[in-house]
Amino acid sequence: MKISRAGLPAVVVGAVLAMGLVVLYEAYIPGPVSEVAGAVVSRRVSADESGVRHWAYVRLDGGETVRARHERAATMMPGDRLMLVQIETPLIGFRRYRYKQHVERSQSVAVPAERPEP
Repeated sequence: MKISRAGLPAVVVGAVLAMGLVVLYEAYIPGPVSEVAGAVVSRRVSADESGVRHWAYVRLDGGETVRARHERAATMMPGDRLMLVQIETPLIGFRRYRYKQHVERSQSVAVPAERPEP
């Protein structure tokens, strides 16, 4: 199949639009959603122009350590057991984690979240 010079811009525009749709689909359409449990290893806070984000690093029951976002400065301590929501992107299979709830609180002393360096 030969594409004429007059049709080349339409092919390029079509390819760019198709790639844009794939990126939007991957970023905004959730794939399989499941719940996983794990224990808090540490916490972090990151700040940028868009605001402050709170993260918990959680070692899942399967042994993998993941970063889970939570909306507020929850009272989490290392050793606390959490339930997380795992969201997998439909095409690539990238996994994101969000805090759902505490399952069990540890008896350790509260450790403040590490602040971002300026």
